[in-house]
Amino acid sequence: MVHRALEIFGTVIESGDLDKLRGELFDSKILVNRDGYQVKYWNKNGNAAGGFVIGGSDMAKLNNLFGWGKYGVKPAMTTVWNRYVARGAVMVDYVAAEERRKETAAESEKQRRKLRELVLRAAEKEEIVGHYKRILEENKEVMWEKESVKERLREVIEEKNRVVEEQSRVIKEKEVEIRSLKAEKKKKIESENGTAGIGDSTFMNQCFLLFCFFLFFVSACVGLSVPLV
Repeated sequence: MVHRALEIFGTVIESGDLDKLRGELFDSKILVNRDGYQVKYWNKNGNAAGGFVIGGSDMAKLNNLFGWGKYGVKPAMTTVWNRYVARGAVMVDYVAAEERRKETAAESEKQRRKLRELVLRAAEKEEIVGHYKRILEENKEVMWEKESVKERLREVIEEKNRVVEEQSRVIKEKEVEIRSLKAEKKKKIESENGTAGIGDSTFMNQCFLLFCFFLFFVSACVGLSVPLV
């Protein structure tokens, strides 16, 4: 019976791809069933040794022997199968579990690397946060010192203001005293000047009367000396 197509994991291989696959399988001296599983090795003479064994311990996935991706096949990797090397039908101690162990180890290493990166990033972030916390504390200390200086300056200014107010009060009192003294002195001077003014006025009046009398006398004399017309 000649098969024109081979279905493996839901993928149909036919025509030229099937011929190519047949050649690869023949060159590797293995036979497969229609599910894509290895069933027997060819012996060195090109004959199938021991007949076909389905489900026996020498059954293996061809995924372990071929790159099925070029045929569009994506076989499952969950089932454990023994793996054989197609060299004189010699079985080696490779199992899919070892592959899974390696994959698990690789994945674990990958996860460990990610974890280390996360730890390093967390440490870096913690260091950055600590740095900014220190800066914040330093800024708080600087602000506290500035507030202390401002408070001291405020106290000094208030004291200066009290001194200025006291000096202003004293100056105003002195100004009042000075104005009072000036007023008293002015009154005294005016009083003294007023008495002197009265004496002067009497003297002037006397002088004026004498002048008037002199004029009258002169007029009288002139009148007497003028001839009557």
